[in-house]
Amino acid sequence: MIEGPTERGKVTLHAKDLGINPRTTMRWWKHYQETGKIAYKKSQKNPGRSNPLAPEHEQYIQQVIQKDSQLCDDDVIDSLKLQFKDLKISKSQMNHHLKKQHVHFNKEANIRPYDKKL
Repeated sequence: MIEGPTERGKVTLHAKDLGINPRTTMRWWKHYQETGKIAYKKSQKNPGRSNPLAPEHEQYIQQVIQKDSQLCDDDVIDSLKLQFKDLKISKSQMNHHLKKQHVHFNKEANIRPYDKKL
């Protein structure tokens, strides 16, 4: 299939309007001309891993946070693993979950010596 610069320019304009790469648009058009079927991209993003936390885990996390808001994320994770022995969650998964729930913790406990100015 050889197309002229005018046709290619139209494809580029339409592709930009749709936010699609012009080459992708050409590939879809060629597929449509050959098969009569509409090519499409999957609209669903990669969902990733499923959430290992059940509603009772969520409730427990909220209780721990309400009791002591000065905890660091490691304390919350350790407390959760002690309470639910069968829970399999990595620290990175838990950190991601806490960030997603808009709960921000210190990565580590901040322990500083008391500075006394004389």
